[in-house]
Amino acid sequence: MIKVNEKNEKVLNQMYNILIQNLFINYPKFLKEKEKHDNNENYQKWINLIKETPNYNIITEEENEKVLGFLNYQIENNKLWICEVQIRDENKQSHILKKLLKKFVSLNNNYKTVTIHINKNNTVSKKVFIHIGFKYIGNTLYKINMKALENYTKN
Repeated sequence: MIKVNEKNEKVLNQMYNILIQNLFINYPKFLKEKEKHDNNENYQKWINLIKETPNYNIITEEENEKVLGFLNYQIENNKLWICEVQIRDENKQSHILKKLLKKFVSLNNNYKTVTIHINKNNTVSKKVFIHIGFKYIGNTLYKINMKALENYTKN
């Protein structure tokens, strides 16, 4: 479980704002019902999911106390899962994803593979993760060998 204090509450708040910003960029039709998707109840659900999920971890890339992007991951049944990756829109071309993945690999190099779920409608994320080397394994799941991911982060 993640302990939330005043400092990381600010970080979590920035993370949520990035998540919401990306939601509306990827799914502009949601803007028609903005309050339905961006409200205190959803914020609390997201925070509680992070705080209450066992073996849930957060990696951030920050500059001057500003979160540029984050990667959340979980270890479940001795399997490594990337749960969420979000990058501030204005930083998407700044190699933030590679920096996050490099940190992720360094923290989890004892695992052989990592799996990620990608929403079937999120074509941008699918293209990005396939480019990195993730392979489609069925339904909405993609997997990569940790050595391949490590090699990607070295380039």
